[in-house]
Amino acid sequence: MARVILHFMPTTTPVLMSLVWDKDTQRILGAQMMSKHDISETLSLISLCIQNQNTIEFLGMYDTMFQPNFDRPFNYVNLLAQAAVAKEDKKVNKK
Repeated sequence: MARVILHFMPTTTPVLMSLVWDKDTQRILGAQMMSKHDISETLSLISLCIQNQNTIEFLGMYDTMFQPNFDRPFNYVNLLAQAAVAKEDKKVNKK
């Protein structure tokens, strides 16, 4: 499980997120997200990733539209998945 709270835009409402993946295959199994704003489109993306048996690495590099004045090239879902990949990489490097 990986959790990320974004702080790069202090005027926005935080999105609290958890991602669950299979430790052996790194396939995405589920997610939990909470925000005061409508983030249902993001949950639809996670649902599609589950249906397609996508991995945390895929989601971490998934290309999304961004506007330079309002956000970063990686959105909050990318950052969540990248945190999951980093967590798995850390486990592998300890062995």
